[in-house]
Amino acid sequence: MIGFDIKISGADQVTAAMRRTAAQGQKRVAAATYHWAVNALPRMRAMPYPPERPGQKYKRTGLLRRSWHADPTPDGARIYNDRPGVTFVIGDWMGGGQAWFHLGRWWTGEGVLRNERQKLRPLLVKELDHLLSMGQIRP
Repeated sequence: MIGFDIKISGADQVTAAMRRTAAQGQKRVAAATYHWAVNALPRMRAMPYPPERPGQKYKRTGLLRRSWHADPTPDGARIYNDRPGVTFVIGDWMGGGQAWFHLGRWWTGEGVLRNERQKLRPLLVKELDHLLSMGQIRP
């Protein structure tokens, strides 16, 4: 009769490494996203206002520009402008909602953030690389 034994070792190490990685993953990715959001704020604040309309009576105060904020959330960040009526000027988070007289004259907040989003990818890749290297099994 032929017999053989199989011994599997290291399963506990693999499980522990995966737990370490998973425990840090959400926090690190959320922190990277918040870091990106904070770095996107200067771009939002620097967007130019369109030229004044002929006969415009409204005096621009710059409050829209200064009302951009970023807050951390459990899964990343929230970028928002807390100026009343801002949706009518620069649109909502999907790029809609602008008043008819702002369409085509004012940029949209969604459009600016869409362009800024390209800077988020490298930050997330860096965090994922770190997390994956954390999970490596060490003797």
